[in-house]
Amino acid sequence: MVVKHLLIGLLVTAMIVTNYAYSETDWKGKPKWKPEAHDDNNPTESKFWKVAEEKKLHSLAKCIDHMDCKENNIDFDKFRETTSWTNSTEEQKFCIVESEDLGNTLVDYEVLDCYKNPNYYQER
Repeated sequence: MVVKHLLIGLLVTAMIVTNYAYSETDWKGKPKWKPEAHDDNNPTESKFWKVAEEKKLHSLAKCIDHMDCKENNIDFDKFRETTSWTNSTEEQKFCIVESEDLGNTLVDYEVLDCYKNPNYYQER
């Protein structure tokens, strides 16, 4: 009789554990992960703008170089209001303006190029 109750208890426990192992919530009904940076359903874009607004151009260039921040169509007017822009050198700003004028749009790798070599687009 004791063995029967023990087996039933193990079976019920196994069913509960298996059920929660495949669910998106824990046993309290809370998500198993912390949802972050998914406001616009595009986390890399959010990270690009977050870094651009909060950090210097060095940090943004590093984020782009490590492929953590991707942005293929940077709103240039919005970018000019960021900390990355205001704390960059005049040469870097000139390079970024030149690269934006060159293709009528600004993309992440151009920001990286101008950080590394402010004369990058003048030499081309």
